[in-house]
Amino acid sequence: MKKTLAILFTALLLTTPAAARSLPADVQLSPEIHTINTLLEYGVVGLCPDGRFHPDRCATREEAVFFTASLMRQLMPDTGWGYTAYADEYIDIWTTRWSAENIGLAAALGLIPRGGYFRPEEIMTRGDFADMLYNYVKTLPSFDNSTYYFPDVTEENRSAGYLRAKNIMFGAADGCFHPLDGITRAEVCNALYAISGFPLIYAADNLPRRAVLDTPYVSQLSPVYAVVGCEGASLLMGLKAKGYAQDIGLRAFLDEMPKHPSNPAKGYVGSPYLAGQYDLRTTIYPAPLAAYASRYGKVTDISGADPREIRAELLSGNPVVIYATLRWAEPRYREYLIEGEWQTLLRNNHVVLLDGYDRDAGMYHVSDPYNDADTSKEYKYWIDAATLEAIYNVRRHALLIE
Repeated sequence: MKKTLAILFTALLLTTPAAARSLPADVQLSPEIHTINTLLEYGVVGLCPDGRFHPDRCATREEAVFFTASLMRQLMPDTGWGYTAYADEYIDIWTTRWSAENIGLAAALGLIPRGGYFRPEEIMTRGDFADMLYNYVKTLPSFDNSTYYFPDVTEENRSAGYLRAKNIMFGAADGCFHPLDGITRAEVCNALYAISGFPLIYAADNLPRRAVLDTPYVSQLSPVYAVVGCEGASLLMGLKAKGYAQDIGLRAFLDEMPKHPSNPAKGYVGSPYLAGQYDLRTTIYPAPLAAYASRYGKVTDISGADPREIRAELLSGNPVVIYATLRWAEPRYREYLIEGEWQTLLRNNHVVLLDGYDRDAGMYHVSDPYNDADTSKEYKYWIDAATLEAIYNVRRHALLIE
């Protein structure tokens, strides 16, 4: 049984020690680089299946409990195996699930409530994570009545206040704890490191200060006039920059995209070659676009990614397609009929390719397919991070090309 669990531990999850591979680029740009690296080295946390850590992504309940139980195994050397029976008490956890042993351990230790629904793939809230850590620290000989009062946490709930008083978890800039917000994977690492007692293992930042790809330019206006075909043009540029799709032109690439009469979540709506289709939301969302592009190369929908993760990918030589606004204008909205239901959607949508970043200048390099000022020239430029990220963060729609 122990051998089987070890295999699952290594193959299915997230526990590749940092010593076995270089530190992921997305960790290198994280303010929590050293605490994440320390927990990676100790085998408490691990990488996602794509080889990244995704520090700014919210942790699922399953991930947060798994990481916490992994730390408990090191803080409690006598803790063995055989806790899957406790995991079996949850309606939605099978004993064969990769996380079952650690979920069972957390339940056995009284860190989490036993039985009922565990909801493994839901986001772990800051409040629930604080409760889990509090259930551990209150058993320690050093436990006392220290507390800190957050305006958005009741006095009866001592978890957040105690952890703040002990510098284990912190509030936000507004002075509140925000117990219902999701906790990021980096925040989980900070809290676990704070109770671990581990010496900090410093990590090196090996990313370049500046990187720009030599991207083959694809205009959406000439020679193919695809006035609303920015999604395909930007993605095709990124594919070609990575050596993919060398033998396909823009028209064929656009024509082969999946189509749908009204729902961009299912395919491109309308025609990329016609202006004035005001009754349609003429676009295609990242998920179906990534699925289509995967026939040409490695394209992943990374919608929701924090700008730091995008910067890390760019410095690693991986272009990113982002959904922005035309000429970086303020977002404007209108109602669209999507499969019989009205939805409020951004109407000045535009999609561009990011193919470089300068850390010292805080600037992104953009290959923009909409060169309407002079269709005979490439439209490439630098834009400051504050301007770009303000627009990107409205939707956080993005695709990664590796």
